This record gives sequence, structure tokens and C-alpha cells, in this order.
Amino acid sequence: MSETTPSLTDGELDALLASGGTGMATMMAVPLEDNLERRLKLVAEMLSSLASLPPEASLITMHGPEMATVTLVRESLIVGRSASCGLIFQTDKGLSKKHFEVFPQDGEYFLRDLNSTNGTKLNDRPCLVGEVRHLLDGDVILAGGRSLVFLSAMNRAPLPRPPEP
Repeated sequence: MSETTPSLTDGELDALLASGGTGMATMMAVPLEDNLERRLKLVAEMLSSLASLPPEASLITMHGPEMATVTLVRESLIVGRSASCGLIFQTDKGLSKKHFEVFPQDGEYFLRDLNSTNGTKLNDRPCLVGEVRHLLDGDVILAGGRSLVFLSAMNRAPLPRPPEP
């Protein structure tokens, strides 16, 4: 994790996980309808454009109708327009220079908005500035004009091979 990014204390991590990943226990969750069908369609579209699932936690982005890009999340990954970001979208004017961060802690992955101008959404629910949200496989992050799908490296077993004749 970068030195400028504070990690969660054990108490904060426990509170976040106890809240179901919707924010710190002291923050109110924003009661918006999650458009599950639209999200599932987006995730299926992105995954179908991959030759195989990435072996590590990743953010998947689409560049055109059938071209997906995989960015591995090994440590803190900052997304934005700045050349100093780990995932750069220089031409997306809806993104801040440093828009949001995805980071691992204690085997879990989290999302934090970095005081972005236009905000970050997780599964159609706005993230408060600085709020830490727990990420799960298939979560959709919306920022600027981008949709990114988070994939964890959850014990991916290889698909069984069909029996030989």
C-alpha cells in the first residue's frame, strides 16, 4: 500500500465488515435501488470478452464492444487521469486526476473515493468522499464515463475437463 494511503485499523475493518461493506458503521447507507439485471449483463459482457479469468484480483474495463482490459490489483491501485495513477484514463474528463483507489487489506479488497469531483459509485450506490467500501466478486465501479468490474482471486479452481472417450 502507498505511504499516503492510511490503512484501516482492526476496529474500522471489523465495523466495515459488520456493516456488510456498505460503509463505516457510523455512516448511513444511501437507499438507492440496485439495478441488478443491468449490472449482471455488464459483468457477463465483460467476462465473455476475456480468454480466461485473471489469476489475481483485477479490475476489468471495456475498450470497444468486444475488447476488455485486465488490470491486476496487487497493492493499492489508484484510478484517474494523472500519469501517476496505476490505471490511467487521460481522456476521460469525468474522472479526477486521482479519482478512486482499490486496495487489499487482510485478504479482503476495498474501494475508497479520493475526493473526486464527480463521485464514485459501487453497484449504482454513491460512495461518500473517503468512505471505504468492501468489494466482492462482480462488483461494478462507476466513475467518470467508465464502468469497471472487480474480480477477486477467490480460490479459482480450474474448470473440470470432460472425460476422454
